[in-house]
Amino acid sequence: MWRAVCIRLMIEMSEAVGGKVLLPIFAPGEQAANPKGFTDFNDLANKSVLGKEGIERQVRSIVDSVIEKHQARIAQQQERVQKQEQRPRRTAKIG
Repeated sequence: MWRAVCIRLMIEMSEAVGGKVLLPIFAPGEQAANPKGFTDFNDLANKSVLGKEGIERQVRSIVDSVIEKHQARIAQQQERVQKQEQRPRRTAKIG
């Protein structure tokens, strides 16, 4: 039960700052057979049949997703700036 509470808190905290939660996914049956022995990325790398390659695949997919979203956000900001620069500017009359 404490694990579920911790995961829920991690998700809430990450959402508050626009972050992501990344938890390891083990090979079928590994975590069920030994829940205390398969808990984190260290266990994934050293005990799981997925090994370091499993970490690479799992982390890479999240990192790529975050990079894509960030690049899209930058492109949108650049478009807004360009549109603002193209608008005719008002001049103030003096006197």
